[in-house]
Amino acid sequence: MQQQQQQQQEEEEEEEEEEEQQQEEEEEEEEEEEEQQQYTHLPTSPTSNTTQPQNQPQKPTVQIGASRAATCRYLSR
Repeated sequence: MQQQQQQQQEEEEEEEEEEEQQQEEEEEEEEEEEEQQQYTHLPTSPTSNTTQPQNQPQKPTVQIGASRAATCRYLSR
């Protein structure tokens, strides 16, 4: 009987962790949307994008990793 209670407690803790993670992901996605809005004035056709990469500001690599993960999650919905 005691083992069952322990398992339930562990499951509840896992659920709490998942909820926290989801909140963080949502915040990341909101930040990304704001970032994308800043760059909407850039030309969107593929030809001008490839010829003018210097228009896009350099981001720290950590941010790129986070946004890439968020983008993957966003696309896989």
